[in-house]
Amino acid sequence: TDLPRLYLDLADLRLESAICLFHQRFSTNTVPRWPLAQPFRYLAHNGEINTITGNRQWARARTYKFQTPLIPDLHDAA
Repeated sequence: TDLPRLYLDLADLRLESAICLFHQRFSTNTVPRWPLAQPFRYLAHNGEINTITGNRQWARARTYKFQTPLIPDLHDAA
């Protein structure tokens, strides 16, 4: 594997981790492949949110599920 060559801290025997975060690109014009996954040292986001309209519509369609007498003015928060 090339990971220790690219991420020198992986070769350090003192390195310990309980988790590993990675990103597999959602390909829009090619098939996703695990060998192209990107390991992250920190939680990250690529900044692309191309489904925000769809997410908002999904949430609005289910607003009735979010209603609770414990927060009567929840709709005003939007």
